[in-house]
Amino acid sequence: TVAGSITASTAADVRRALRADSVVASISDDVGTIERGLSNRVAVLPEVAAVSPLRVTEARVGATSTSVGAIDAGTIDGLWNLDVREGSTEALRGGGIAMLVGTDSAVHVGDRVTVTLPEGGDIEFPVMAVFRNSFPGFDAPPWLMDVATYDRYVQGGSDSLVLVSYRDGVSDEDGRAAVE
Repeated sequence: TVAGSITASTAADVRRALRADSVVASISDDVGTIERGLSNRVAVLPEVAAVSPLRVTEARVGATSTSVGAIDAGTIDGLWNLDVREGSTEALRGGGIAMLVGTDSAVHVGDRVTVTLPEGGDIEFPVMAVFRNSFPGFDAPPWLMDVATYDRYVQGGSDSLVLVSYRDGVSDEDGRAAVE
């Protein structure tokens, strides 16, 4: 499980934030090892209600080297409690970006930031949300965007996590069996 390799205090944070029924995690904390199409294949299973991958790439936001992640902005709220303090994750679907609280005190919802992605060059994104709960267990990205936006600018790579919720009436055992 995700919490198995994390400290007790972080494990408590995971339990508070995790809303998904199942988490597929990379075998490496440093690099995503989950085949990028897995979340799409899992999403169409009859036992599954919602899925979001977490993709991560190195980037530059303004003058700072950092990482940027991708989530499904339409499903993430039901799978992980990002504890959005300002704005909304749904607003990311229009091509915006979200920032972890404390990442840059000079940046606020409504501001625009320049993100330099490995294959996409410099792209300006509006900040649409500020969140407090990131993803533990690895070097989690302090910046998030919707997976559709991310995929326009970042080719290749793998997923670090796939969060899955089962349809009502599907047992954990049946859901896990379907996903596996």
